[in-house]
Amino acid sequence: MNSQPIALPCILFALARESRPFLKSFPGRRRIRPAPFRAWLCERASASVLVLETGVGPQQARSALEWVLNKPHVKDRIYTPDFLLFAGFAGALSPDLQAGDLVLADAVADVDGNLWPTTWPCPSASHLDQLPLRRGTILTTPYLVSDPRDKRRLGDEHRALAVDMESATIARVCAERGMPFRILRAVSDDAYTPVSPDLAAVLAKGRVAWGRLIGALLRRPALMKEMVALSRTTQLAARNLAQALTALLSIGGE
Repeated sequence: MNSQPIALPCILFALARESRPFLKSFPGRRRIRPAPFRAWLCERASASVLVLETGVGPQQARSALEWVLNKPHVKDRIYTPDFLLFAGFAGALSPDLQAGDLVLADAVADVDGNLWPTTWPCPSASHLDQLPLRRGTILTTPYLVSDPRDKRRLGDEHRALAVDMESATIARVCAERGMPFRILRAVSDDAYTPVSPDLAAVLAKGRVAWGRLIGALLRRPALMKEMVALSRTTQLAARNLAQALTALLSIGGE
């Protein structure tokens, strides 16, 4: 086996619907097997990158990080990341963010008061000013934040723009291992839009629980309208995410 090392950026997504538009921009992507997660080596003239889909939640994020940081073999070469970029959806905490808006985190906070500055040497401010990005803090909670009152409260308490369920794990592990990282999130639901308890239960693990969905629709057929609206906003968020990632990778290599 060729043990020559390969160093490339690594982008982690929790969900396939977050990663799909970005992966489609690499027609020549190659699936990495075996790997404990869905993983691809994506290459084109302007950028080459390793992409992982970790699954939802802190445990899945930690497991993926441990794998990628422990020098796995990728296409018969030892892989080590240049830096990590965690990308995906988030709920807005700031009232002036809309569905599809992008947040590039300068720091990650958790509900216990911990704060981790992001450490990937970001492109210059002049380059970033060309991209439609908001800069600020991402908050991580151990639960899905679905009530607009909770969104506003958490945003005020933690001075955060958006909320997710994995970024603090990424930040903690990268800080422990000395790995440069950044977090890029696209807003899937704004600060004023509630996610009903029935829909939150259906999507609790990041994918549709069909048994729960059928039961929820039988109890409340109007739930379908909420699902369709969320599907549209997540499609917009995923497209915007892919465009921003492409731009960041391009200017980050200059």
